[in-house]
Amino acid sequence: MTTIKLRIDIQSGTIELETDAANFDSVMDRTSALLDQFLQVSQTETEGEPPDVPRSPNTADAAPAPDPTPATKRRRGSGTAKVADWQMVPDLLNEQQRLDLKTFYAEKSPQNQNEQVAVLCFKVKELKGITTFTGNDVYTAFQVVGKRTPGNLTAVFGNMVSAGLGSVVDKKFSPNFKTDDLVKHDLPRKAPTK
Repeated sequence: MTTIKLRIDIQSGTIELETDAANFDSVMDRTSALLDQFLQVSQTETEGEPPDVPRSPNTADAAPAPDPTPATKRRRGSGTAKVADWQMVPDLLNEQQRLDLKTFYAEKSPQNQNEQVAVLCFKVKELKGITTFTGNDVYTAFQVVGKRTPGNLTAVFGNMVSAGLGSVVDKKFSPNFKTDDLVKHDLPRKAPTK
C-alpha cells in the first residue's frame, strides 16, 4: 500500500507532496488535477457566490488571500522524477508482427492514452506471449504504429492501475482481464445513438 502525504499551506502558497518515487508522477498528476478543480470552484464562488451560501460576518474584514498561481507556487518534494528516456527494443516484433500490430491498432482506433496502451499491450501479448511490459516495450509499440508516445508513460501506467486495468510491479505493467475485455468488447467505440 502506498503512503501519500499532502500538505497545503494556503498562506505561504506552498504544496508539499510525499510518496514513493515509483508513484510520484501519477500522484502529482492527480494532485494537480484536484488543485485545478479546487481553484476553478474557488474562483467561481468568489466571482458570484450563490445566494444560499451563508457568508461569515468577518468575511468582508478579512485580508485578501494571496494570488494562487499553481504554476509558480507549486513546489515538488525531494522525489522529483525525471522523464524517462525510452529506448526502442529492436527485436520485439518481426516484420509480419509489426504489420499485424499496425492493422489491429487501426481497427480498434483507441481514443485516449489508456486505450492506446491497452490495445498495444493486448496485441503484443497475443503476438509474443509477453504478459508484462516495460516502458521500452510500449514505447517500441507506439513507434511501430506511428503514434506519439504519451509524455509520461509511467503516469499512464499509474492511471491504468487506478482504473483497474492492470498492475505495476518492478516498473513493469501487467494488463489484466479488464484490459482484454476493453480491447475485445469496447473498441472501437460506437458512435452515440441519437
